[in-house]
Amino acid sequence: MLFSFRHSLFISTPLLIFSIIGFTFLFKDTYTNNKKKEAYHNTIFLILLVLAFLSQLYINSIIVRDWWAGDSFGARRFAGLMFIFVLGFSYFLNKIRTKKIRYFVYFIFAILVFLNILYNIEYNLLIISRSEPITYLEIVKALTIVKQKIPPI
Repeated sequence: MLFSFRHSLFISTPLLIFSIIGFTFLFKDTYTNNKKKEAYHNTIFLILLVLAFLSQLYINSIIVRDWWAGDSFGARRFAGLMFIFVLGFSYFLNKIRTKKIRYFVYFIFAILVFLNILYNIEYNLLIISRSEPITYLEIVKALTIVKQKIPPI
């Protein structure tokens, strides 16, 4: 459900991995902070976010029969949690201090966004399977078929 090649959360939207890294930074900063009141509020906030994520994960994995949401694109069943991931993602971006590292991270983001757009195009053109697991290697291999199907401008 999280790392499967069948419409999972982190495979269909790999930028969310940086959100998890951002939450680990937030968790670490919360416990190294000397202000006890602020650390207490951040801890409660983090616990609530983790509980929201775990409850959604539980619902998708135990209660729902098709956690991959049929033939929908991406991890549709986690769409309601995107506001949580945005918080971790923004904290991750805020922690990057040097320009070299920031540009490297932006480069990684660009590659991941390109792969995701390519995945979306191939999915919509029915080049890749909508119901079977698909790997990034198959997405890149199908790029030649995408060139043939898209009309020239």
